[in-house]
Amino acid sequence: MREVYVTAGYVLKNRPYKEDSSEVVLFTEKLGKIHAVAQAARRTGATFAAATQVGAHGTYTVIKGKQVWRIRGAHNIVVMPQTYTKPVRQAYLRILALLARFLPYEERQSALFKKLEVLDYKKSDIATVEASYVLILLAALGYAQQEDVHITDTALMIAAINRGISAAQL
Repeated sequence: MREVYVTAGYVLKNRPYKEDSSEVVLFTEKLGKIHAVAQAARRTGATFAAATQVGAHGTYTVIKGKQVWRIRGAHNIVVMPQTYTKPVRQAYLRILALLARFLPYEERQSALFKKLEVLDYKKSDIATVEASYVLILLAALGYAQQEDVHITDTALMIAAINRGISAAQL
């Protein structure tokens, strides 16, 4: 019998899989970034339709298959709030896209996950919030120095991000 994992997670990417399923990249609290399939998620009235949208987050039940993880349940799902302004939605999606691109598969990243949970999108300066998280991401992956994470000035944060990207040759 395969082990069942119940973990909080965010949908980073979504694409069609076969006729009526979705293939998603989830950033989970317990497992890190995983590739998972949600069977029949694209059918009319599908249970997992909202749970597989990019930006959705909640509690996911996943099972490791022979080749891929499978989503078996989703609870307390919150789809990206429509109350977010367009710049906030765009910043949120850019952060998720960076996580999808840079995080290694199946490597737990508890600190990054916790920071994503507490990001304050209600702040008026969303550029600072976004730059701060990108700097935290780069530092967690070893592309920026840990002391740079405490910078509060947006211009200095962007300079530190650029140094990290240049040093890593990304």
